[in-house]
Amino acid sequence: MTRFNLLKPLLTAGVIGSAIAAIIILILEAI
Repeated sequence: MTRFNLLKPLLTAGVIGSAIAAIIILILEAI
């Protein structure tokens, strides 16, 4: 359980980071 609790924030940050990166790429392509 401890390992899962430590990995969960990393996975969440990875998902958020991927979403932000995708948005930035879309904005750059739109310009």
